[in-house]
Amino acid sequence: MKFLVIRRDNIGDLVCTTPLIQTLREYYPDAQIDVLANSYNAPVLNEHPAINSVYSYTKSKHRRHDQSVLSLHINRLKLLFKLRQQHYDYALIGYSSFCKFGYRLANWINPKHILGFELPIKKARNVQMRSPSGNWHEVRKTFHLLTALKIPNSPPPLNLFPKQSLQDALKKQWPNSPIIIGLQISARKPKQRWSLESFKEFMEEILKQIDCSFMLFWSPGSSDNKHHPGDDLRAHDLISLCPHLPLFPVFTNKVEDLTAGFSLCDYIVTSDGGAMHIACGLNKPILCFFAGPHYKSWYPWKTNYILINGNQTVNNISAQTAADGLVELIKSKNQPISKILQCH
Repeated sequence: MKFLVIRRDNIGDLVCTTPLIQTLREYYPDAQIDVLANSYNAPVLNEHPAINSVYSYTKSKHRRHDQSVLSLHINRLKLLFKLRQQHYDYALIGYSSFCKFGYRLANWINPKHILGFELPIKKARNVQMRSPSGNWHEVRKTFHLLTALKIPNSPPPLNLFPKQSLQDALKKQWPNSPIIIGLQISARKPKQRWSLESFKEFMEEILKQIDCSFMLFWSPGSSDNKHHPGDDLRAHDLISLCPHLPLFPVFTNKVEDLTAGFSLCDYIVTSDGGAMHIACGLNKPILCFFAGPHYKSWYPWKTNYILINGNQTVNNISAQTAADGLVELIKSKNQPISKILQCH
């Protein structure tokens, strides 16, 4: 059997597809299981043992300055013809609802069967299923595709695997501290960005109760980069704001670096987004900030967490509330905990 899983959007979305991939491997141990992603999210799966090959193409919005849009389209066509020659049995559109572009890619690749949700196209070769309704988690919705293959809808935890050589390199700059707390300060949407003053107060409050060090993570690059906006200046400002605190920057130019860095931390503090799901895939206890009701579908899946919802903005979350949450998470000593706090 040959399977191709298609998921070509954000990093967190792809990570939420790993329970499907892992379970597919368990039910079909001798199968060829490949993934089609994009150049932005694909590296998060590079070390995954359940996957034979990860294929990717570059979206126009992710292209480098030396790449033309025409060259991207040509390379994408070459990749699709290459995948077409694999003669897959199933292409799984790994989304929680109908994805028009995913189906378009699958049709180009021409597998025997296309497995996805609610395809409103006549005479299509597919296993058509109704998209799950209600407040199911994104993981459970996507995993529901496997019920068409007689696999029960009981998804396991997310699963990611850091690169050993990157771990070894990062360990050389790690402080000697009983507890390492990773702070990830970047977020794509402004309402998800906690203020630098709140991070400072949060660390000061934690240090009153816990002997620890903080590792600082952020999206690299300048804020005016139209392809990959980064938080280099924001990270610099936070470090300047906290010269008296045990705060150590971790330079992560690639998603593989972030995965390796998170794997060396004991706890992760982050807003909702791809970084949160990476931490979840590494089974790290997480203190996470949300800004709205979408937490019902995107909370950390099957790992210990305390989630604080600021509703309209994460800046409704006080440093004291966050500190109390992390201390509770630490004192739980890895006992099962999944708690949601609401701030108004």
